[in-house]
Amino acid sequence: MRAVLNAGPIISLAGISYFFVLREIFADVLIPKAVSDEILVHGQGKTGARELHQALREAEAIVLALEQRAGFVIMDEIKARKEAMRLGLGVIGTLGILKRAKDLSLVKENLSVLLERLKRSGFRVSAAVEQDFLKHR
Repeated sequence: MRAVLNAGPIISLAGISYFFVLREIFADVLIPKAVSDEILVHGQGKTGARELHQALREAEAIVLALEQRAGFVIMDEIKARKEAMRLGLGVIGTLGILKRAKDLSLVKENLSVLLERLKRSGFRVSAAVEQDFLKHR
């Protein structure tokens, strides 16, 4: 299945050394130019420009997913996820990728350990989403 990635899951999964699971779960992984530019060219981004870059990345990821008829767009941002779903795209985020990787035995670590590593690297998650993630171990 084909999937389009946004920056958040790339940074989060790479930050805990699990970027490789994307290639194991999805046959074809696409990264929009704005996303790769943000990660490779702009680095962390500066105040003010960051919000603009984020909006462009999210929009480009959604457009690419629609153009390529991707099965999924992989993103964590709530507003962008809602828009992607409204447009009929399948949406999965960093935590969903880790769950699938665990189900496929690509991840040996406990999901609670991975979640703590993500949080230490700056990943933000609501208490409700965290609780839901951990109850389906």
